Amino acid sequence: MSMIARDYNAGNETQWAMMMTGKAMDETEALSFLSEDFPVRSLEEVLREAVGYSKCGEWIEVTPEEARAVLIEKMGRQLEQKINSWLPPTEEGRNKKRVGNIKIDSAMQIAFALKFDLSEAEELLRRCWLDSLYLRDVRDIIYKCGLDCGFSYNIIEDLINEFSYLNKPNPNPELDDDYEDDSLTRVVVMDLEESGINSPDDLRMFIKKNEKLFGSYRRRVYLKLMELYSQIKDSIEDWSSAADIAERDAKDGLLAEGSEIEDSNSGVRKTIAQDDLLKMFSTGISDLKVKIKSSGPGSGLSAVIRKLVVENIPGHAEWSGIINQRADKDTGAIRGVDRKLLILIWLSSYDGSLDGDPYADEDEGFMGFAGQTDTNPEQAFANHIEALNGILYEYGYPFLDPRHPFDWVVMNTLHYAHILRKGEDSTDIPIRMENLFKQL
Repeated sequence: MSMIARDYNAGNETQWAMMMTGKAMDETEALSFLSEDFPVRSLEEVLREAVGYSKCGEWIEVTPEEARAVLIEKMGRQLEQKINSWLPPTEEGRNKKRVGNIKIDSAMQIAFALKFDLSEAEELLRRCWLDSLYLRDVRDIIYKCGLDCGFSYNIIEDLINEFSYLNKPNPNPELDDDYEDDSLTRVVVMDLEESGINSPDDLRMFIKKNEKLFGSYRRRVYLKLMELYSQIKDSIEDWSSAADIAERDAKDGLLAEGSEIEDSNSGVRKTIAQDDLLKMFSTGISDLKVKIKSSGPGSGLSAVIRKLVVENIPGHAEWSGIINQRADKDTGAIRGVDRKLLILIWLSSYDGSLDGDPYADEDEGFMGFAGQTDTNPEQAFANHIEALNGILYEYGYPFLDPRHPFDWVVMNTLHYAHILRKGEDSTDIPIRMENLFKQL
């Protein structure tokens, strides 16, 4: 850890990482920040904050000793060994596991022990970089009702085990064909709101009544992925068509003498295959994954950063499997749409691009020559971040977190494109991201 990092107290890492989103725009500085200084959020920190919230109503850190004592008291001595693995009792060998190492069942067990309500529990999930509850998943329905009704975690575990046969990973095409988009989820949610569940038996009756509607596959996110995929595909095909027409007109002598075909269309394939799109979406990340696999991630914090950046991002073959919904040969499950995947494809789409700088807020600008509005790049950057967070929230994913290396890279590229390039080139985001990934 460099001297600049040590100048900040333990509670200020997030503020520092956010500041560096706007400061480390030089590529060399950005790479140095990622590989040397990055304060990856640790599991210990999140648990200390969770205990702090349960005591003070704010997400503030308590001491490791206090956090450990509270969790042992609330969760029971039988879990002391597990709690000590999260919060080691001595300074020596202090466990700095990143939060990705905790799973949703452990996070929810902590939430129940600290008597969090639903919104507080989902905030804990976000801080652990875990997805929010999905109300077509029978396990998550049980978690939600348990939090709302104040059931003990032992009752929750019993119910989850009782209905484990409904934990189906695959979408149900026969049912989904009868509804549009997320209508099935709405059916479940509306029925849940009207059911008046007050006891475990009420919850059992609700689950049995809606057995056919449950499934852990987030089909609604998949539909959004395909919407964005089609949008990009159509855009590229339109671009290619324009190049073909210009090339044909030039050959047929239809262009006026001295006219030129725009360079922006040069090199565009006349036929856009799925493979071309999959390679484009990978934006260099597949190359990085291969590099890590062949030569290893390295050592120290830089190795952690490399692995975190590529984690959960599919390779070329996996992309194809997701888009075509091919089941895994061993498990029979269809891979869902990861959060990073949704971010990448959204940034590649018209909705997430900088074409025409759609995130500029004209109210923040000033009137220049010829009555044109000079937009505020800082506000455009903030609007773009807000729009991306809105997409993530809508589909049950955590907001952008400057303490997460991948998120920091995304925020860095957006800042670069809006602030330094002032939205002039819509390709800045994927190009800069690719450069960062390839050089890590």
